[in-house]
Amino acid sequence: MERGAAIITGATRGIGRAIARRLGADGYTIVAVARREEELTALVDELRGDGIVVHPVVANLRDAQAAATVVDEAVARCGSVRVLVNNAAASPVVGPVASMTPEAMDLIWSVNVRAPALLAGRFAQAPGSEKVIVNIASIGGLEPEPGIGLYNVSKAALVHLTRQLAVELAPIRVNAVSPGLVRTSMSEVLVELLEDRLRRELPTGRIGEPEDVAGAVAFLVSDDARWITGSNLVVDGGTLTLGRLA
Repeated sequence: MERGAAIITGATRGIGRAIARRLGADGYTIVAVARREEELTALVDELRGDGIVVHPVVANLRDAQAAATVVDEAVARCGSVRVLVNNAAASPVVGPVASMTPEAMDLIWSVNVRAPALLAGRFAQAPGSEKVIVNIASIGGLEPEPGIGLYNVSKAALVHLTRQLAVELAPIRVNAVSPGLVRTSMSEVLVELLEDRLRRELPTGRIGEPEDVAGAVAFLVSDDARWITGSNLVVDGGTLTLGRLA
């Protein structure tokens, strides 16, 4: 059953790729957004091979004009839009927040907070009904954590942006998903360092897979979640039940 168009940013890798595959399998037309054309081409070939309708949009969300380009292109290709998943994120540096350069701060903020806000605003104005936005945040935005503090601050802002937009854009539903450690290329160093320990300590006995997050997104965009907005769904295998970020 055709469910409408779903815009997914950062769609070519990890969590974004899993979301694109899951929503495509559920009947959505996928508008896949990413910076690298060659990766988009590979994704499109893969999804179309599985019978999923997908349209690629090359865009660098660091550019403030990219939000309008993405949504307008989705409308041009699909006629209307139903779902926006703000998944793209930047985390170019590690270290204490106070030591971050202005350039690093600008990059993280522009991709992780400004782009979702601008995309949401343009999405809200676009043709479509029963629209839903899901922002991919992080449990790092809920608890302090060494090393990637600036990234986590941006994710905390994204969680609050979710609540703010749920009020401002109603009746569009706006929710967030905050994953714990998930096996992706972006997190491979942490996975290598922590997987054995987390397998022993987490209540669920394993770290996350991209499909775990995709399932949560599929629920939030579905009619089963039609009375849920302004919420942040934690998908962390029980990490926060331990009372700390592992």
